[in-house]
Amino acid sequence: MLGQVWTPLRASAYYSGGEDARPVSGNERFLDDIVADLKNPHILILGEPGSGKSTAVAHLTVKYAKDELMRQDDASNRNITTNSIPVRVTLRDVRPSNPPQLEDFWSGVNEIEVLRLTKVSEDDLNRLKSHLEKMLRVGKGALLMDGLDEVKEENILAIQELINLAKISFSQSMIVITCRKYDYGLKVPNRKINVPLTLELLPFTPDDAEKYVRSWYTAVVSIGRLAPNVANARRDKLLSILKQNKDLMRIGSTPLLLTLLTLVHTEEGELPRSRALVYERAIKYMLAETPQWRQQAGGATVASAEMMDLAQHVAYKAHGELEKSGVAFRGITREELMGIVTNYFQLHDQPIGAAFDSVNKKVTAHLLRLIQSNGLLQDQGGNRFAFAHRSFQEFLAGQYFSQGSHHDEALECALKSHWREPFKLLAGFAAQQGKSLFYVLKLILDLSETPIDQSAPTACRARPILAGEMLLEIGQDALAKSGYKSILSSSPSVRGQEGLWVRLSPALLDDIQRVPAVLPASERIRALVVIGGLNDPRFLDTAGVVRSPETRLVVIRGGLRVIGSPSGSGEDDERPQRSLRFSDFSIGRYLVTNLEYGEFIREGGYKDKQWWHTEEARRWIEGDLEFLKEVRRLWVETLPEYHAKEVRDKEIPIQNLEAEAELRCQPRSKPFYWDDERFNGPNQPVVGITWWEARAYCAWLTDKGRRNGWLLADEIIRLPSEFEWEVASRPSDDGRVYPWGNDWDHEKAHTREDGLNMRASTPVGAYPEGTWPGGPLDLSGNVWEWLENQKMSYDIRYDVDRMELSGLGDRAIKGSSWYNTPKYARCNARFVDRPYNLYYDVGFRVLRVKNNAAVEFLS
Repeated sequence: MLGQVWTPLRASAYYSGGEDARPVSGNERFLDDIVADLKNPHILILGEPGSGKSTAVAHLTVKYAKDELMRQDDASNRNITTNSIPVRVTLRDVRPSNPPQLEDFWSGVNEIEVLRLTKVSEDDLNRLKSHLEKMLRVGKGALLMDGLDEVKEENILAIQELINLAKISFSQSMIVITCRKYDYGLKVPNRKINVPLTLELLPFTPDDAEKYVRSWYTAVVSIGRLAPNVANARRDKLLSILKQNKDLMRIGSTPLLLTLLTLVHTEEGELPRSRALVYERAIKYMLAETPQWRQQAGGATVASAEMMDLAQHVAYKAHGELEKSGVAFRGITREELMGIVTNYFQLHDQPIGAAFDSVNKKVTAHLLRLIQSNGLLQDQGGNRFAFAHRSFQEFLAGQYFSQGSHHDEALECALKSHWREPFKLLAGFAAQQGKSLFYVLKLILDLSETPIDQSAPTACRARPILAGEMLLEIGQDALAKSGYKSILSSSPSVRGQEGLWVRLSPALLDDIQRVPAVLPASERIRALVVIGGLNDPRFLDTAGVVRSPETRLVVIRGGLRVIGSPSGSGEDDERPQRSLRFSDFSIGRYLVTNLEYGEFIREGGYKDKQWWHTEEARRWIEGDLEFLKEVRRLWVETLPEYHAKEVRDKEIPIQNLEAEAELRCQPRSKPFYWDDERFNGPNQPVVGITWWEARAYCAWLTDKGRRNGWLLADEIIRLPSEFEWEVASRPSDDGRVYPWGNDWDHEKAHTREDGLNMRASTPVGAYPEGTWPGGPLDLSGNVWEWLENQKMSYDIRYDVDRMELSGLGDRAIKGSSWYNTPKYARCNARFVDRPYNLYYDVGFRVLRVKNNAAVEFLS
């Protein structure tokens, strides 16, 4: 049904080569369109579990094969062209030689193995491989390599060398490599490959999901599974559920999970509420005695508990083999499956040696059920079997531990990165089906209490992170409903379950801040996401109350300081270099987070006009029609200048600019990206705000600080000027290029070239070494920062107008972002924006100063 239900996947493109490299026609487009426009056809496809990586490879394989068949059937028709003859390689099945050779790729081509099993002669197979290799060399082939994340660690270097050989030998042909985004971001093992373009698969939009569901039910009718009236009714019901239930729509944004949701709904007319339950229900259907599509109405069966238990044992072995040293994993052999089933019944049914014939019959019957599992296990050739999708294997492998009888093994597996997803699914399922919740919470507790010290291996320090991720999968509601309120206590004990929810975060945070260089950036970010979901002690007390901002300010001592770049260095707009005298001031150690900005929203900040000080800010928030018309006109006119990158990358669609201008320029009651999960983590910096919104927050915080007693009457909170920002970026006038020194370091700032492929900001403080000792964090990278002043020449002539707050002219921003390059992350670098613009990579930090003046302009 692939051709009938295929829904085009969208992807975001990242070109290597720095700021000057540009996509041909933008990114965040449909995968097929990006591929069709490629100049250099070598690409890496990244995605989350179930995002459609393997399906995309299957789609491209089928597409190219059909194109080639059409060309051969009608060679006279010049309108029929082909890009390539597809050769699909499963990378986990490749058996590399020493040294690696191109010939090794054929061990991962299932079709070759199938032909060998059908008694095709070796001579004929060699002729076929020779022909395909020739097509690849002359640019008429496509080498589609799936699953770099599934290559066992000992083979990674060899596979990387094979990929490099293929790039050289098949330079004119399409080469595609897929990998899970998380695995690709790990520093150890390093799976990085050098390709000119990386595509990250994006979640389904609601429109994508609707198209998929409609296509599915059309296909269901075409194969006779449901009558048209029944199919249409279930289709409409499912679409209605997805539109009304944001949680389920969030699940359905992943192609795999949407497929499973639709499958379950097709059979039951109802939907479970968690992804773990979706997996469980779908697997039960696949393990049923008779496929659901062959059942009569009302007669569908699901797998017995016995079959599910057996599948868990198979999945545990299969998942362990992925990283088992010295074993080339190509799936579970029939003999291994027989051994697993035999051991199961000898342990669970009857003693060894008793009623052998009875046990043997059961073993044979259940073995056949596993092999003929309606799609759960698939024949890989060579009498080996593998799970149809890694997510099924991960769910079942996690369930293997659910009864608590393999606790020591669970603790050992938790050291390995590829067991992260099974344990998260284990926790998510326990939250919904509470039978195993008691044990899962014991496992979480033991993981959380792993000693943390600098000498411990990175994997050991990842155990508490995994514990936090599992807690978040369970959630506060499930804990409270299941009688585990003690875990949520705001008075944590030193050990044990009491207060574990709030106790775990300080330990993780201490690890990040104390030994940041030992934890790679990807793990620090992972830990901070957990901390944000639990209770970030930097911003919340144990009762969940937001701490006073004065605890998060860095004092900058006054004095004479040099601003700008000397002659012969930096950019023209960073000169003339000059000396300025500063009073003492304090600046935010962190960018303002969503958690902090949420207080402003909840306390009516968008409704109270007293915080919107300039005429333009008041007219905007009040919805002055004439003013909004002028802002929309300016937005459209300056689009090429201020939003070129966003237009290029399809963040801003240009089909209807007037509608887009109205959407982005209208007054709001919250930031533009407030509901976007990429940017709304509690401890991520708030983005999607105008300069007016940033200043309104500062005015509100000034009043709140005075009322609460942590701000004096002659002190205010405002945005930093770029002069103050630059002073805060260095400990002294040592002329350093970046806050930490003169040399760029990807481990000290989050920019588009750091290899994380996040497409979003990190939680604040993920780079504790990216500053001077005790200095403000995230000054380089993560998000740009709104500043108080207009962007003007540093020449003294402009000082009289520099701090003017009214008007719609250029405002200064500094710091670069995850969406930009290190070029703009220098202390001296300057950039510009208009006060009415908003972006998903621009935020702000606050400054505390007496008498609203920290800088004295000198001649």
